[in-house]
Amino acid sequence: MSCTGKPVVVLQALWTVEVLRPGGITAAGVLIFHLRRVFGDFYQSGRLFGGDTRSYYTGEYRIENRGLKGQFDVVCYGGAAHEAFGPGDSLTVVFAGVLDPHLERDVLLLDAHRADAPGDMFRLRLTRRAAFD
Repeated sequence: MSCTGKPVVVLQALWTVEVLRPGGITAAGVLIFHLRRVFGDFYQSGRLFGGDTRSYYTGEYRIENRGLKGQFDVVCYGGAAHEAFGPGDSLTVVFAGVLDPHLERDVLLLDAHRADAPGDMFRLRLTRRAAFD
């Protein structure tokens, strides 16, 4: 299902992202959702860009049936890799969540795991910091 309206507007923004693991927040960075236009005013997929002090993130997402699904690669570019997403200098994070078309949200909670460790679940807390006009 293609989504229009608030879920799309909410996503196209600068977000901070926090990795929530048992015991608290383990890392923080930024994510930018870049929408792809399917046709007219209908959007259903896009690219992700972001990073933190040691890594950069690139990936893709898709909006389907009010759900947000996607993945992004985390690549360490400087210093020792932190273990917020798990060990390794290069890994893929898979995420999913629900978008409510009747609610403009400034915070999204997404379920996530590493692509190579689906049993190692954690959450991503995204907070919208600046919308694109």
